[in-house]
Amino acid sequence: MAPRSVALASLLLVLSWPVCASAQPSDPASPDAPATAPSATPAPPASAAPAPPDAPPAPPPEDAPPSEEMSPAATPKTAPGPTPIHKRPFEVDPLADGAIIALSGSFALLTEMVIGTGELKPQQPVDSSRLLSIDRAVIKENFDTAASTRSNIGLYAALGFAVLDPILSGFREDYHAGINDAFLYAESLTITMAATNLAKISVRRPRPTAYAQQQKLRDQYGPNAPDITSTDSALSFFSGHSSMVACVSATATYLAFARTGSVKALRPWITLLAGVALTTFVAHERVESGAHFPTDVLAGAMAGGTVGVIVPHIHRTKVTRPVHLGAVSLPEGGGQITLGGLF
Repeated sequence: MAPRSVALASLLLVLSWPVCASAQPSDPASPDAPATAPSATPAPPASAAPAPPDAPPAPPPEDAPPSEEMSPAATPKTAPGPTPIHKRPFEVDPLADGAIIALSGSFALLTEMVIGTGELKPQQPVDSSRLLSIDRAVIKENFDTAASTRSNIGLYAALGFAVLDPILSGFREDYHAGINDAFLYAESLTITMAATNLAKISVRRPRPTAYAQQQKLRDQYGPNAPDITSTDSALSFFSGHSSMVACVSATATYLAFARTGSVKALRPWITLLAGVALTTFVAHERVESGAHFPTDVLAGAMAGGTVGVIVPHIHRTKVTRPVHLGAVSLPEGGGQITLGGLF
C-alpha cells in the first residue's frame, strides 16, 4: 500500500514545479564602441536638374556599400519564445484536469485507509483445482521473499521517471510542455490507483500466499482449521505494481512519440522497450513473491496500459490528434467508412 501512497504524494508535487524557459537575449551594444555620427547629406549641385516625379529611382553605383536597410546584419534577432498554442501537441485544462486528479487521488487514498483498518473480511481460498491452470501452477509452499523488494525497486524506478520526464520536457521545449506532462502523468496514475483499489475491494481474490497459508493451517488443525483474517491476503486482483508501472510506461511512450513527431526517432522506441521490459520484470517478481497470480499481473498491466494511452490521447489538440474518422461515397454506389491515424 505504501508505494501507491508515496506515488500520489510525489506526483502531486510535480504540478507545482515551474520550469523556467531558457531565452537567449540578444547581445547588447558594447559600451566601448564609438557612436557613429550621422553623415550629412550633400546638397545637390545647382546645375543638376530635378528628376521627373514619375521617374524610377536611380540604381546605386556598383562600388557603393549596401545600405543599412538592406544589410542582413542590421536585422534584429529575436529570442525564441514558447511554442505557439496551435502547435502544442497536448492541451490541459487546469481546472477540469485538476479536479479529476484531486477526486481520483482522494478516492485512492480513502480506499487505502479503509483497507488499512482491516475491517474488510477477506474471502477464503477455494480448492486450488478450481483455479486456471496458469494460476494453479504458481502455488507452492515457499515463495521468494526478496522478489517483493525487487518489485518495489522497479515500481519506484517507474515513479521516479514519471517525476523526471516532465522536468526534462520543460528543458527540451518550454515550461508549458513540462506542466502539461506533469498533469498527464498525475491524471493517469491517480485514475489507475483508484481503479486498482476499487477492483481489489470488489473482487477480494485470495493471494497465492493465502493458499499456502491455508494449507499449513489445515495440516496443523485438520478440517477445523481457522480462517485467514488478514484483509491484505485477499487483495490479489489486480496487481497494483503492474498497473502503475504499465501506466507510466504507456504514458511515457505516448508522450515520446507525440513530442518527437516521428516514428524514426530513437527516443520513443527506447522508451517503449524500456517500459515493456520494466513492466515484465515487475510482473514476474510479483508472481515470484506470491503476492499475485499471473492473471492478476496481466489484468493490472492491461488496465494501467489502457489508462496510460487514453489519458494523453484525449488531451491531444485537434490539429495534432492522430486518429481521423471519415466517410466517402463510391462511384458504383454505396459508401465507405475510413479510419486513419498516426501514433
